[in-house]
Amino acid sequence: MSHDDHTDGHVLSVKSKDLQRDTFFFICQLRKAQLFMGVNQKFTPVSSATIHRWTKFIGGPKSDLYAEEFFLCPVTVRSAGIMAYSVEPCGPAIEPDSTELLAPGNYGWYFNRECTAKGAPRMIGWARQRCFTFETLVTAECERRGCEPYAVPQAEMSVVVPRDESRCRFTDSERDTIVAWIVPPQASWEAMDIISVGSDSDEAPFFVAANAITMQSELRFHFHNNHFTVDVDDDYRILVLRAMGDTQKLLPTHLPPHPRKDASVDDFFRVHCRHTLNLMLLGGDIKEVYPNSVIADAMDELGVAHVGSYDDDPEMAPLDDERWQTELGQAILAHVMQNRLNESRYDSSEDEQDVAEPMESSSLPPASDDDSPDEDLCQWEKLTESTRLPYCDGWSDSNWDGVRLEVPWPTGPDDFEQEY
Repeated sequence: MSHDDHTDGHVLSVKSKDLQRDTFFFICQLRKAQLFMGVNQKFTPVSSATIHRWTKFIGGPKSDLYAEEFFLCPVTVRSAGIMAYSVEPCGPAIEPDSTELLAPGNYGWYFNRECTAKGAPRMIGWARQRCFTFETLVTAECERRGCEPYAVPQAEMSVVVPRDESRCRFTDSERDTIVAWIVPPQASWEAMDIISVGSDSDEAPFFVAANAITMQSELRFHFHNNHFTVDVDDDYRILVLRAMGDTQKLLPTHLPPHPRKDASVDDFFRVHCRHTLNLMLLGGDIKEVYPNSVIADAMDELGVAHVGSYDDDPEMAPLDDERWQTELGQAILAHVMQNRLNESRYDSSEDEQDVAEPMESSSLPPASDDDSPDEDLCQWEKLTESTRLPYCDGWSDSNWDGVRLEVPWPTGPDDFEQEY
């Protein structure tokens, strides 16, 4: 089983795989858990205190109105249906202000130290911002308006170049530098009170020298795609949220000191940082890839739409059907076979209660074809000889008819509709 596709009891979504996450934060509502946030600590180690500060930061300046103390707790993730999970605490709660780095793994999100108060954190304005990088926003806006991306005007260039002394603000290098926006003006709606604007569409406050910096040209793509950002309020720590190849080696751990520090630049770094954390940390639940409608269609197509009943499944696709080998197919098959095993155990216990005295072996009737073990069940036992986990060895390129599995990262949380 590939660790890239399955981590400690849960299947990874497209987003979690792309970001190579190794640390996951689940919220619990009713009986099911939802992946609320994830991070790759190989690039950016975090503590409980960091997660608390980032959560408040992502929520925006008005988040204090909804501020709730929460506790992170190590959890065990268990299957609770097809591509659905529940979590159970398996360690003590971590204090909110703890600066000890978290170990990679799974954590639950609770609202008391006893880890019994469950629910989702209330945050302002976060759902709509999870889906797009700055680069994507700029491209879409330029296509809509029929214009080119905004270049930094000459007036602002004449301020930025001497201010930065033609040196990259990230690396302090003079090699192959350009002047680029921190926050592209097309993303003005992202300001959310950090920058004073007249309206969400007011781009004028972004056409200023404070919103432009000198950087090495090879960093611009990664910066505008939110692969890394600057956490001003953590001593200008450079946060890497996505693999950048060899370019990543250019970045130090913190922004180099600047001889002509302009505090107004910090606000634009904060806007960039909040959008990046919003985009790269939040979301990534497996149901964003496999919503219940997709699971239901797949079960119907495989002839197991009525799994859970005590009837046989005469229309069930043969086990050599390649659809069983997909990631979703494996999860459905495990669910079907687990139901059959449970039903078999239930029937066996009823039979034992009905027999008052054991029959002599000589009086047993000869075995008939009907007494032979279920063929599919035997085949399933062989398929899962080494593991009972309902997951396959990798991301399958096979699609269900009419269903595109490689969906974009969604814009909102799962609505916790009925699970299968």
